[in-house]
This record gives sequence, structure tokens and C-alpha cells, in this order.
Amino acid sequence: DDEFSTYLGYVNVQLRNGNGSYRSIDFLRGALAVKAAGGDPGHVGNDANGNRVDLLYKGLYSRSLGSLEKEGIGTVAYALLTVDGCFISDADLRANGSAITRAALISSLTASAESLSNQSVPDVGTCGLVLSALGPYYYAGDSAVVAAANGLLTKLGGLQASNGSIKDSTSATAAVLTALCSMHMDPQDNAYFSVSL
Repeated sequence: DDEFSTYLGYVNVQLRNGNGSYRSIDFLRGALAVKAAGGDPGHVGNDANGNRVDLLYKGLYSRSLGSLEKEGIGTVAYALLTVDGCFISDADLRANGSAITRAALISSLTASAESLSNQSVPDVGTCGLVLSALGPYYYAGDSAVVAAANGLLTKLGGLQASNGSIKDSTSATAAVLTALCSMHMDPQDNAYFSVSL
């Protein structure tokens, strides 16, 4: 409890001191971390004026899909991870003034997965993040997600080295491992990677 309280205090101070320089993705990452630690990302403390610091409002509720997409694919992925990880329904989004929907986030990331799979050498970290965010929907059998994700997995499989790593990078390999687990796929036995990850 003491360590968590210290962490919340740190988050609060950092947000208060650098609020103007943060992007949506920074608030979304913070929201996920606070939620994972058992806290309330909607109230991590108060700012210098005594107003509550709401990471969900700053990172999600006050944003449009277009503004998230403008920041990049990673921000959209973190938005979907936050919606799912913080158990936010579309009704919650609407109640807090957001025009974003879970379906719109999924659609945007599905298009991103298709775009990444068409690149000659896509950024593997970004691929892993997109696949991780889409993981639950892949597992649920969403046909558009499955098609896009399978195409991206095929592309990533082509980047695997003989020692099993992806692009000879520990972080890239870890990103793919995380994605496969999010998709309920066995990293040691699947159709996309010839060598166990």
C-alpha cells in the first residue's frame, strides 16, 4: 500500500509539472499502470488547484479517434488496451463525453495491421502492440481482425532468424511473444513461426 501510494504521488507530481507536454499515449500508459496496480486511473490525485487528475479523461474521454490516429498507431493501440484493461464500456465512453467507440478503435487497428503487413520491413514493436491490442478480438473470431492479423503474422514470420529471434532483437521478439499470448496462440507451436520463439 505504501509503495502504491508513493507511485500515485509520483504520477500526480509528474502530470502536474509536465501536463502541457504530455500526449494521449502518456496518459493511457499511466492509466493502465495505475489500474494494474489496483488504483483508480480516474483519480490519481489532485493538481495544484485541487482538481482531481483523471488519466482516462486526459488520454481518452477528451480525445477523438482522429486525434489519437494523428499521434500514431501506438496511441490507438494503447487506447484499445486501456478501454479493455480498465473495463470501459461504450456506455461509459458516452457518459464521459467521448465520441470514440470500441468498434472504431478495432477498425482503425485492423486497417493498421493490413497496412503494416504491406510494408517491406514493418516496425516489429508496433506490429506487436497492434496485435496485442487486437488479441481478444482475434481470439473471439472477429473475421476482419483475424484476416488482418494473419496477414501481419505471416509478414512477421518472414522476419524470423534461424535462432528463433525476430530481426535478431530481444525487444522485437518480446513484442511478438506478447502479441501471440494475447491472441491465445502458442509461441512454441503455431503456423507462422518455423522456430519456437
